[in-house]
Order: sequence, then C-alpha cells, then structure tokens
Amino acid sequence: MRRAWLAVPALAACTQIYYKDFAVEAGEANYPPMAQYEDIKRYGLERGLPVTGEGPGFIKFDLGSGDTLEVRVAQGPRVELTLVRVTSGEDFSARDLEQFRDRLEARLREQTGRIVRVRLAGERERARSNVTFPGGFP
Repeated sequence: MRRAWLAVPALAACTQIYYKDFAVEAGEANYPPMAQYEDIKRYGLERGLPVTGEGPGFIKFDLGSGDTLEVRVAQGPRVELTLVRVTSGEDFSARDLEQFRDRLEARLREQTGRIVRVRLAGERERARSNVTFPGGFP
C-alpha cells in the first residue's frame, strides 16, 4: 500500500504558478491612482479581454492560455498589477515582460495623454499539483 502512495506524486502532473508584480507610477502628480486604475480597466475592456473577477478597486482579466492580469488600487494609494501564469511550461520571458510593460505604457499614453511608468516590483512562484488527497493531505 505504501508503494501505491509513493507512486501517486510521480503520476501527478505538477503545474507552476508564476506571479509578476508591477507598480504603476504616474509621471504627473495630478493623475490619481483611481484614475489610473479606471484607465487601465477601460483599456482591458476596450480590448475585449474577458473579466473573470471584479470588486471595488479590483479587476481580473483573462489573457488566454492560462495567463491573467490582476489590476488593483492598493493602500498608499497606488495601482498594482499582477501577471499570473498557470502552466506546466515556462515562466514569462524577459521579452514577454518588456513587451507587456511597453505596450501598456504606450496605450495609456495614447488613450489619456498622460505618462505612466510600469515597473516590475517583484516575482513569485508556487508549485501546484492537480492531485487532491482525501482529508486534505497535501
């Protein structure tokens, strides 16, 4: 019986969850965080991105292929973005992150006439198994 339990993890396909946290920094003092949030939200909606979660000062967009974008007004107040990738494959590449940042900054500048800087603030990852054991055993 013990051998059977040892074989289960070997059969389980593990996925990784990659998080990339960004800070949005306004180039102008008169561009408040709530306006930044609303402009980013409008940009996602205009692109037709499906909304998978929403609350006061928070929205989550489905970017496809297991990727999501979370946008929130955090304490401070400031706007924070989190790119999330759930995959058994690779993390976001440096090029992916650069293109995301550059595209968002350019679109906001075009849409609002305001300058923002999107800065990578942190990276996290977590393993996730697709196996659930009875009784909550990890």
